[in-house]
Amino acid sequence: MKNLLQENKNLKEKLRIIEEDQDELKLALHIVTVHCCHLIGEKEGKKVEDIYKEINKRITALLDNRCAQ
Repeated sequence: MKNLLQENKNLKEKLRIIEEDQDELKLALHIVTVHCCHLIGEKEGKKVEDIYKEINKRITALLDNRCAQ
């Protein structure tokens, strides 16, 4: 029983770390996406907001297709 409690505690800690890592990855992805939007906007003469919306729309479509499979 003691081993199970320790294993449960260890798994909860691993889950916490994974969730923390996911948050950091989401932030990094957001930063990269915004930076790319600025670069594309400068190159193509488009608004950053429009490019960001288009990229988000494509990402959402990819995720929806992946979840549907």
